[in-house]
Amino acid sequence: MVRSPPMLAGSLLACACLIACGNPVESAKTTAPAAPTAAVEAEPSAPEKGVEPEKVVAELNADGTAPDAAREGALVDLVVLISVDGLRPDVIFPHARMIERMRQKGTHAANARTVAKATTLPSHASMVSGVEPLKHGLSFNSYKPEGAHIQYPTIFSAAQDAGLTTGVFVGKRKLQHLLDPSSETHFEVGGAFCHRVTKLALPYLAAAESGVVFMHFSDPDGAGHEHGWMSKGYVDAVRRSDRCVADVVKALRKRGDMERTMVLLTADHGGHDHRHGSRLKADKHIPWILWGGPVQPKRIRRPVYTTDTAATILHALGLKKPSDITGKAILDGLGGPEGG
Repeated sequence: MVRSPPMLAGSLLACACLIACGNPVESAKTTAPAAPTAAVEAEPSAPEKGVEPEKVVAELNADGTAPDAAREGALVDLVVLISVDGLRPDVIFPHARMIERMRQKGTHAANARTVAKATTLPSHASMVSGVEPLKHGLSFNSYKPEGAHIQYPTIFSAAQDAGLTTGVFVGKRKLQHLLDPSSETHFEVGGAFCHRVTKLALPYLAAAESGVVFMHFSDPDGAGHEHGWMSKGYVDAVRRSDRCVADVVKALRKRGDMERTMVLLTADHGGHDHRHGSRLKADKHIPWILWGGPVQPKRIRRPVYTTDTAATILHALGLKKPSDITGKAILDGLGGPEGG
């Protein structure tokens, strides 16, 4: 499991002039992937065991890389990225009331599109890196225990470089490939049902300070493959996911710092019949919603792309974007010019 180990305190040597010396010793960061599942889309539902999320956050904020309060141009301190796997925009109304409320109150793209290869891992890698699969290197769509990982900086690595905390809570283990092996991101797999993911994520969210929290709900994708996209089973899964989103919003409001918190809700792909990955509109079009913090109600009619997600998050947190990033920060609704 990739998670954020605490830094070991540096030894303090007593001396007559009471000057403390010694260098902090950093603990080793290791990745211990579990055995892969047989199916590509199905993942284990049992959450992993480990240190409590609250303790991880407390240790990170207490060490020598405390969050930098002087991030130039930062609009928010915390970004929560929610990906609802396989969510089609045309199912949100009237079946996902919380998501629809966020769409109405926030900024949403009416024509958001995923990458050409509309499958889970390549799309999520573009979502968190801001570049196409050819550049980030994750063109496959399964968990590889030998340790393949993304080959381009992500919102997680950028946040950690700035001393911010990062937490990733997912329904599918293959999304561990979004993290570099040296990442200090707190990572947990909840399984196929979103309420198991939120059970792991919400305690972490309650204690988190500045940084990025990523949650991945896989219910609609699983139901789409089993029952068909837009079937009753699929709609039921969308409703479950919507309730999980409502739980996240409730937890954020309880924190009391919504003016400095932004949520970006999107999806990796849509789907048709029992599959996805084609160039059909049903597969390629995705929801893309900004809500909370400084976000103002606005509808974006021009195309917005999955790669714009990472660029927008980096901009909101006041973090520097790589010079060759493909995505553009979407500033509509954030007080910036239309078109980013």
